[in-house]
Amino acid sequence: MKTARHLSKVRDVGPWRIAAIEEVRLWARASGRDGHRIVGGGEKRPLAILIAGPGGIAGTGPGGERLSPDEIEEILPGAAASMAPKAGTGPGDDTTSQEEEDR
Repeated sequence: MKTARHLSKVRDVGPWRIAAIEEVRLWARASGRDGHRIVGGGEKRPLAILIAGPGGIAGTGPGGERLSPDEIEEILPGAAASMAPKAGTGPGDDTTSQEEEDR
């Protein structure tokens, strides 16, 4: 079985950035008498929801419990840093397109 954690695509909504820390598990094995078939499966589940805005970054677990910055870092190192606003992409910046503001 292979297990991996990653940060989903970060969505920008006004001054807010939203993303999920996800865990993906995949497995495969040979099947049948001759072993010439492959059976496999997988699952994807959220481990945390991250919201970054003017007041900083907040995280919640899948059950709604609040996560501290240390807990977020423990789940996926660097995830909080990835949520930092990108230069020139916020509402009101001259480089922000109308489509970005409408999201």
